[in-house]
Amino acid sequence: MLSKYKRVDRLKANMAGVLDIPIDVVLDMPRVTVIGSLQAYVENHQGIVFYDHNQIKLSFSEGVIAITGDSLTIRVINLDEIIIDGNIKLINFEACDQNE
Repeated sequence: MLSKYKRVDRLKANMAGVLDIPIDVVLDMPRVTVIGSLQAYVENHQGIVFYDHNQIKLSFSEGVIAITGDSLTIRVINLDEIIIDGNIKLINFEACDQNE
Protein backbone atom coordinates (compact mmCIF):
# COMPACT_ATOMS: atom_id res chain seq x y z
CA MET A 1 0.00 0.00 0.00
CA LEU A 2 1.33 3.44 -0.92
CA SER A 3 1.94 5.89 1.89
CA LYS A 4 0.02 9.16 1.95
CA TYR A 5 3.24 10.97 0.98
CA LYS A 6 3.77 8.78 -2.10
CA ARG A 7 0.13 9.19 -3.19
CA VAL A 8 0.47 12.97 -3.02
CA ASP A 9 3.70 12.80 -5.07
CA ARG A 10 2.00 10.60 -7.66
CA LEU A 11 -0.92 13.05 -7.89
CA LYS A 12 1.50 15.98 -8.28
CA ALA A 13 3.43 14.13 -10.98
CA ASN A 14 0.21 13.39 -12.88
CA MET A 15 -0.87 17.03 -12.65
CA ALA A 16 2.56 18.15 -13.89
CA GLY A 17 2.08 15.97 -16.96
CA VAL A 18 -1.37 17.35 -17.63
CA LEU A 19 -0.25 20.96 -17.17
CA ASP A 20 3.05 20.43 -19.01
CA ILE A 21 5.12 21.56 -16.01
CA PRO A 22 8.54 19.97 -15.37
CA ILE A 23 8.13 17.23 -12.75
CA ASP A 24 11.30 18.25 -10.88
CA VAL A 25 9.76 21.68 -10.22
CA VAL A 26 6.43 20.28 -9.00
CA LEU A 27 8.03 17.70 -6.70
CA ASP A 28 10.84 20.03 -5.55
CA MET A 29 13.39 17.46 -6.68
CA PRO A 30 16.94 18.17 -7.84
CA ARG A 31 17.88 18.14 -11.50
CA VAL A 32 21.45 16.97 -12.11
CA THR A 33 23.11 17.52 -15.49
CA VAL A 34 26.52 15.91 -15.95
CA ILE A 35 29.00 16.69 -18.71
CA GLY A 36 31.23 13.64 -19.00
CA SER A 37 33.24 13.32 -15.82
CA LEU A 38 34.24 17.01 -15.91
CA GLN A 39 31.24 18.96 -14.61
CA ALA A 40 27.97 18.60 -12.69
CA TYR A 41 25.21 21.20 -12.76
CA VAL A 42 22.67 20.78 -9.94
CA GLU A 43 19.40 22.68 -9.78
CA ASN A 44 16.94 22.80 -6.85
CA HIS A 45 19.49 22.04 -4.12
CA GLN A 46 18.91 23.42 -0.63
CA GLY A 47 22.47 24.08 0.48
CA ILE A 48 25.91 22.59 0.96
CA VAL A 49 26.15 19.97 3.70
CA PHE A 50 29.84 19.09 3.22
CA TYR A 51 32.67 20.30 1.00
CA ASP A 52 36.25 19.29 0.37
CA HIS A 53 38.25 18.62 -2.80
CA ASN A 54 37.17 14.96 -2.90
CA GLN A 55 33.47 15.20 -2.03
CA ILE A 56 30.63 17.71 -2.07
CA LYS A 57 27.29 16.95 -0.42
CA LEU A 58 24.20 18.97 -1.28
CA SER A 59 20.91 18.90 0.61
CA PHE A 60 17.62 18.48 -1.24
CA SER A 61 14.01 17.98 -0.16
CA GLU A 62 14.31 14.21 0.30
CA GLY A 63 17.94 13.74 1.30
CA VAL A 64 21.48 14.43 0.13
CA ILE A 65 23.31 14.29 -3.19
CA ALA A 66 26.95 13.22 -2.70
CA ILE A 67 29.34 14.04 -5.55
CA THR A 68 32.69 12.27 -5.21
CA GLY A 69 35.85 12.73 -7.27
CA ASP A 70 39.21 14.45 -7.43
CA SER A 71 40.03 18.17 -7.50
CA LEU A 72 36.39 19.16 -7.06
CA THR A 73 35.73 22.89 -7.08
CA ILE A 74 32.60 24.98 -6.94
CA ARG A 75 32.68 27.18 -10.02
CA VAL A 76 29.28 28.86 -9.57
CA ILE A 77 26.79 28.83 -6.71
CA ASN A 78 23.43 30.58 -6.57
CA LEU A 79 20.43 30.26 -4.31
CA ASP A 80 19.25 26.95 -5.83
CA GLU A 81 21.85 25.97 -8.43
CA ILE A 82 25.51 25.02 -8.36
CA ILE A 83 28.17 24.10 -10.93
CA ILE A 84 30.89 21.71 -9.79
CA ASP A 85 34.06 21.15 -11.82
CA GLY A 86 36.68 18.41 -11.37
CA ASN A 87 37.18 14.74 -12.05
CA ILE A 88 33.75 13.39 -11.06
CA LYS A 89 33.76 9.69 -10.25
CA LEU A 90 30.43 9.09 -8.49
CA ILE A 91 27.10 10.81 -7.89
CA ASN A 92 25.02 9.20 -5.15
CA PHE A 93 21.52 10.03 -3.92
CA GLU A 94 21.12 9.38 -0.19
CA ALA A 95 17.41 9.49 0.68
CA CYS A 96 16.26 10.44 4.14
CA ASP A 97 13.62 8.40 5.93
CA GLN A 98 10.18 9.96 5.25
CA ASN A 99 8.94 8.74 8.65
CA GLU A 100 11.31 10.94 10.63
